[in-house]
Amino acid sequence: MKTETYHIQTCMGEITSFRDQLDFLSEAELKEFNLIGYSGGIATGESISQVEYLNTLNKGHFARRQTKFDDGTFVEEFVIFRVI
Repeated sequence: MKTETYHIQTCMGEITSFRDQLDFLSEAELKEFNLIGYSGGIATGESISQVEYLNTLNKGHFARRQTKFDDGTFVEEFVIFRVI
């Protein structure tokens, strides 16, 4: 078992920068991940969290911890944990 840690920053739910690239996601998966962060659901309209979405991809087991909360700038930061 291996644990990987990713640090991301979002603005209005979409990734704006990251120290550790989410290279395990395809371009389409990253687009869906950002849509979920912004709207709380996937393109079909189904409500799902980003962690629930990641866990449906069969690319490991994921958890997320918020490390910076929106202070009026719409910017938040998270740590994503991946166990494979």
